[in-house]
Amino acid sequence: MPRRLPWVLATLVAAAAAAVGASLLLARPQSRAAAIGHVEQAAHELAGASIFLHTPDGVVRTDAEAVGLRVDRAASLAAARQESWWNRMVPGPPPIVARVSTTKVSHIVAVHDPSTRRAPIEPTIAVAHGKLVVRPGRAGHGLDATAVAAAVVSAARHATTVINTDVEAVRLPPHF
Repeated sequence: MPRRLPWVLATLVAAAAAAVGASLLLARPQSRAAAIGHVEQAAHELAGASIFLHTPDGVVRTDAEAVGLRVDRAASLAAARQESWWNRMVPGPPPIVARVSTTKVSHIVAVHDPSTRRAPIEPTIAVAHGKLVVRPGRAGHGLDATAVAAAVVSAARHATTVINTDVEAVRLPPHF
């Protein structure tokens, strides 16, 4: 009896692998109409989404309009069509491709940063003892607008009407 156990287990594993392989082969891509419907529904839901940026120092509350969040319909449609076959094996809709306005995010971060924000000081040119000298800049500290924008876009991939993301204050180098 013990000698038959490995043979039975091997048979069961082979049957399960064949079933999974067959379902992957039989899975068809999402229809264009279904993909368009998914993208349009996500665009509609995300247009009014609330956004919560969780930091160690507090929460910044904003919304999709304030950060210029919009769904890239063409890229989302391509992602939905490409990844739809996988949805037969993994639950959930395909990801949405979103974009935000870095200018709007920069403004929100500068105004509502709950950390002890210190803006970077840019290098300057000055006259000292009758000569031009360059005074180096100094790094600041606070939420990085580029990182916040990337975090919002990433969180929006699978969000609906509420986007939650974690961000942290970092060293902010001078631009020049």
